[in-house]
Amino acid sequence: MVFPVVGGDGKPTGYEIENSLRFNDGDSPKVSRSISSSGSARNATLSVWVKRGILGTRQQIYSNKTADSAFDGMNMYFNASNDRLYIDNHDGSNYKSLYTTRVFRDPSAWYHIVYAIDTTTGTATNRLRLYINGVEETDFATDQEPSQNADLAITNSTGDQSIGDDPRDNNDLFDGYMAEYNFVDGTTLDPTYFGE
Repeated sequence: MVFPVVGGDGKPTGYEIENSLRFNDGDSPKVSRSISSSGSARNATLSVWVKRGILGTRQQIYSNKTADSAFDGMNMYFNASNDRLYIDNHDGSNYKSLYTTRVFRDPSAWYHIVYAIDTTTGTATNRLRLYINGVEETDFATDQEPSQNADLAITNSTGDQSIGDDPRDNNDLFDGYMAEYNFVDGTTLDPTYFGE
């Protein structure tokens, strides 16, 4: 696949990533792994290229949820009712969430999503940061920042880390393509670290 990039002269160029994963929701696709110990609770970065196959359904990109309620975990998905990107960090009783106002309704487009977590920073709006195609999102329908040095269940040894489905019930299946999936535990990075 070729990802469009604007070169220094303003003309579109491109670079190729050799492979992507095709998720067909009718085949119950997912990639998951069990982890033996939880990682950092304060710093992490998730970076992934996604191309949606269908719209209007809840589609998980990442989840380590273990229950419907009172769980500790993180959840990133496209919402069924409005095709917005939702990210929930849950500590058992409270959500620390980012819900975009922007919608993602172009099934021909590749979106590069970077979600950077750093609860140690003193600036509240810098603790949960979201970048789409290299540009930071700043307009959210919901923006619930964690307190400084809050411990989030970014990785969770009590549940699987899952790409493309909800591990609680193997539901909310992703349909489309994902490529260059990176989950960096313990380090907060921006989009310049990924890609070309």
